[in-house]
Amino acid sequence: MSDVKLLPLAKPQPDYREFIKAVTTTYEPRRPRLVEYLMNPPIQKAIMSLLGRPWVDINDHPIHEQKGDGNAKAPASLDQKKAYYDNFIQMWYRLGYDFVRMELAMNFPRYDRPGGDIPRGWIQMMKESMKMALRHFSSHRMVMDYMTTAYEPALAAQAELSADNLAPMLPYIERRHGVVGHWDKVHISPPATDRDISTVRVGETFTVSVEVYLGWIEPANASVEVYYGALDASGNITASQALSMDKVEDRKDGTYLYRQTVPCAATGRFGFTVRARPSGPEWRGLMPGLITWA
Repeated sequence: MSDVKLLPLAKPQPDYREFIKAVTTTYEPRRPRLVEYLMNPPIQKAIMSLLGRPWVDINDHPIHEQKGDGNAKAPASLDQKKAYYDNFIQMWYRLGYDFVRMELAMNFPRYDRPGGDIPRGWIQMMKESMKMALRHFSSHRMVMDYMTTAYEPALAAQAELSADNLAPMLPYIERRHGVVGHWDKVHISPPATDRDISTVRVGETFTVSVEVYLGWIEPANASVEVYYGALDASGNITASQALSMDKVEDRKDGTYLYRQTVPCAATGRFGFTVRARPSGPEWRGLMPGLITWA
């Protein structure tokens, strides 16, 4: 058997979006996404040899010039840094990784004590960091977020639903019982378009039609939407948008035809699908399992 060299890859296909989805959600990627915390310089040097690139090492240079030490090495030059990071990026890219792992070195106090033992530059940086972060990372901001996003809406909803001996609750309860017990029967047929969307130009539109089976669920209690946006390298929709579809025909036995016109606002690869979910403010998009995709 001939010795087949698989690495470095000739034509890598990195996809950082799929990597992020794979590590932050339950999404199952098309292939295992690779993660490596670090790679030792001897291994990097060997890979550079495979790539036919000269080895440049800036790790034995101080990041900042050290004062008062006549034997200290001079910091790496700008050209050395450019060559090193160019090699570094090519190494991770050609090995099939979806991202380049970078760590920024910090200006540690031992390199900046011009007046003696006090690292004034470090202290100033810490003070500026505290001023910058205080507005966003404080107990005051946290309490205000709780008030505006949780407590005040909850109190307002309680007051509204408690009026007239809880009478406003009855429609919500009826809708809930009418939806939850039948949602697993909802089915969406493959959607169709009135034209080939690969020929759609910026500023033009296309129309999506889809047949949806709701069964015992009333159409007023379901929201059918066309979900669309640009496609990434893996065919996933990014920067998504959703448009409510209009019910245009009752095809009997709980089946309905929905339709909507979708605008094309940007260049690039484009995709869409259709979804159905319960309608009404009481759901607030938080009920698990109550969403169906085409």
